Amino acid sequence: CIGGTEKYIMDLCLELKKKGIESEVVCLNTCHNSKKKLEEKEKIKGIKVNRIPFWDLKLYKIAPKALDFVEDFDLIHVHGIGFFCDFLLAKKNQHKKPVVISTHGGIFHTNKKSRIKKFYHDLWLKHQLKKADKIIANSENDFNQFKKISEKVVLIQNAVDATKFSYKGKKDFNKMVFVGRISKNKRIDLLIDRFEEITKEFPDKKLEIIGEDFDGIANALKKKVKEKKLDNVFFTGKLSEKKLIEKVKKAGFYLSASEYEGFGIAVIESMASGTIPVLNDIKAFRELIKNNKTGYLIDFKEKNSLKKVFEKKEKELKKISKNCIQESKKFEWKEKVKEIEEIYKNCIN
Repeated sequence: CIGGTEKYIMDLCLELKKKGIESEVVCLNTCHNSKKKLEEKEKIKGIKVNRIPFWDLKLYKIAPKALDFVEDFDLIHVHGIGFFCDFLLAKKNQHKKPVVISTHGGIFHTNKKSRIKKFYHDLWLKHQLKKADKIIANSENDFNQFKKISEKVVLIQNAVDATKFSYKGKKDFNKMVFVGRISKNKRIDLLIDRFEEITKEFPDKKLEIIGEDFDGIANALKKKVKEKKLDNVFFTGKLSEKKLIEKVKKAGFYLSASEYEGFGIAVIESMASGTIPVLNDIKAFRELIKNNKTGYLIDFKEKNSLKKVFEKKEKELKKISKNCIQESKKFEWKEKVKEIEEIYKNCIN
C-alpha cells in the first residue's frame, strides 16, 4: 500500500534514524482496494511496521488496537485526518503522550459526502485538535484550511529524497508519465482526452500511466484507450521503486490532470530528475511550480490545452528542465527533518 503519504512516512522514519531517533509505524492490515491481510509485523528498510485489524465503515476505519502500541514511545505522530487522529487525541488523558498531527491534505479530496465532511471538520475535528500538541500542515493549502480551526498549526511542506531521482542523461521529450494511484480524482480520463488531441501532429509522443488501480476504474480507462485507438498509451500497473524511478528519469514530461491533491510528492520527485511537470491548474499545484518557469499549469478540461505545451521549442524545454532540478532542492529532507525534530523536542519537553 504505497502512496504519497506512505512513502513520506517511510522516508521520515529513515531520516529520523540517521539522526539517532528510533520510530515504528502502526497502520491498518489491508490495502484500500484489497481484502488480503498483510503481515502483522514486518521490517522494511530497517523500520518496524505493525499492522492492526479494523472495522471498515468505508469513509471511517476503526482500529482501537492502535492504543496498544503507544506505551513505549515518547511521542505519537499521526499522519492524516481520521480515526487515528480522533482516537489517539480522545485517549490522550489515558496514554499521556504528546501528539503531533500531520494533515496530508485533510479530508476534502473529493466533494463526496461534503456536508458530512464539513460537519466533521468544522465541529468535531476543531474540538479534537485542541488536544494536539502541534499540527503540521504539509502544504500552504492545508495551512490555510487548518489555521481556521486551530492556532497550533505550522507549515512544513512535504519533503522528497531528490538524490534518488538525480539524472544527467538526455531527456526524451516524446515520453510522458503519470505516476500515482488510478483513482477518480486523478482524472486520467482527461489525460487520455488531451493526449488524443496531440497524436496526429505529434505521432511519436508516448504516455505511460504508472500506478495501482485504487478505485477499480483501470479497465474502463483501458477500454477508452482501445476505442480511441491510442497505441501510444500504456498502463504499466504498479512498478518496483527502481523501475519507477528509471521511467521518471528518462521521461521529458510528468502529467497530472488531478482535480484535487494534498501536495504532490510525485511532482517534486519528477522535477528532481529534470522531468517537466504539466499539471492541472489547482491550488496544490500552484504552490509547487512557477508557470512557464518550472513547469506548465493548464486546464485539462479545456480542449487542446496540452497541445499548446508541445508546441514549445526544445531550447525552452531544456531551460525549464534545469529550472525544475533547482526548484526541487527546496523540498529536500535535510532542512525539513530538522524542523520536525525541533517540534518533537518542544512537545516532549
